[in-house]
Amino acid sequence: MAPGLSPPQAFWLVLLPQAWRAALPPVTSQLLNLFKNASLGVAIGYPDLLSVAGTSLNQTGRALECLSIVIGIYLLLSLLAATVAARLERRQYRNAP
Repeated sequence: MAPGLSPPQAFWLVLLPQAWRAALPPVTSQLLNLFKNASLGVAIGYPDLLSVAGTSLNQTGRALECLSIVIGIYLLLSLLAATVAARLERRQYRNAP
């Protein structure tokens, strides 16, 4: 309140940026865990992806290619989440006083 800010302004302009800086690494970790352990992904997406890969494997006999595609998709999702988090962190630290 010393700089003449109202309580909401003090929260948004002073407290939240400090808290966000401290909370960003754990939030990144939780985001990656969310991608890995999301119930919808585990229940629907991943088994469906593995089912398509299994069908392709049975029809073509190319195990390496089918598993590489599945691993690539999973890796792409994880890297996308990590890249977004890294950009947020870099932007936050660049604007730090």
